[in-house]
Amino acid sequence: PIKRKKADGTEYTIFGFDLVLQDGTKKRFTSKVGEKKGDFVKKKNAIMIEYQKAPKVKASFCSVEVFLTGWLAQKRDLSDSTKTVYTNYLTCYILPIIGDITLQKLTTADIDSLISHLLLVGGEKTNKDGTKKQLRPLSPASLRKVKFMLRQAFDFAIDRELISSNPAQKITLPKVQKPAIQPFTTEEITKILDAAKETNMHIGILLALSTGLRRGELLGLRWGDIDLKTGLCTINRQLLSID
Repeated sequence: PIKRKKADGTEYTIFGFDLVLQDGTKKRFTSKVGEKKGDFVKKKNAIMIEYQKAPKVKASFCSVEVFLTGWLAQKRDLSDSTKTVYTNYLTCYILPIIGDITLQKLTTADIDSLISHLLLVGGEKTNKDGTKKQLRPLSPASLRKVKFMLRQAFDFAIDRELISSNPAQKITLPKVQKPAIQPFTTEEITKILDAAKETNMHIGILLALSTGLRRGELLGLRWGDIDLKTGLCTINRQLLSID
């Protein structure tokens, strides 16, 4: 206990204790002004019981880069396209920002800073010749995919007792603004098709305008997906562009 004095000279006693956290650091708990010793002891006991109930974390000194790279490598329930997208997010957007941080020391504030950077600045790609290429900022929709991926990864870390809480759990993302759809008029469609008639893009443009297929779905089409007898076109895959 420590004796202290108020401004009017009245003495009061402060009680306290140090709690050693799982990462080896200490957290100091002290009584409030006027709090009786018995009440503080009860509070101390409650804190100790709560701490003992908390999941114990195994020592882990790997970096975020080592962990996330290993997590993605063992992830077997992802499609090839999703794994490619996740790899791109890791190498170009996430690891350059938080890759060097120790896994156990990663905080929600670190993830907040990451999201802000990706939204305002973007990512960075290392070319084969070692030069860097600045990548455009991610859209709110892409940031949701990044958050979903990180939540999955850190939930896995909790299951493996590497961390006790998920730093990506409480991240707030900007709202996705849905743009107003302005479809082409009949006159505009006619002009587009006329302009494309003598080019090798005519069939693709015609399919896009008549079916609503996305660019990746169009580029992913193969002859085996098209039944000329029945006039049916089956969408089985899409081509992704990884910047």
